[in-house]
Amino acid sequence: MPRRKIDDLLSTHQSHYSRLTHLLKHAENQASWTSQLRALLPAELAAHCRVADITRGSLVIQVGSAAWATRLRFVVVDRLPLLQQLADFRDVQDIRLQVNTTAP
Repeated sequence: MPRRKIDDLLSTHQSHYSRLTHLLKHAENQASWTSQLRALLPAELAAHCRVADITRGSLVIQVGSAAWATRLRFVVVDRLPLLQQLADFRDVQDIRLQVNTTAP
């Protein structure tokens, strides 16, 4: 197996992205999406959620407990029109919440 430099593996100039590049890009997107979402939420709630994914019109938000999911459920419905004004969330039609104890 030929040895390749890490810069070559991470290069976006290749005709196809490596799996590692794809994962790094998704992690970068998650951080950006989470920042945008948190900016629209009350501070005490924002600290307990993060965006896991945006796929096929669904925004998936992870929260640290069922209690925070319940609180978020009441707030996020009102925030959807504000989210849809942002380019990254334009196609979002529904929001799914997931409890993940490793979430903030």
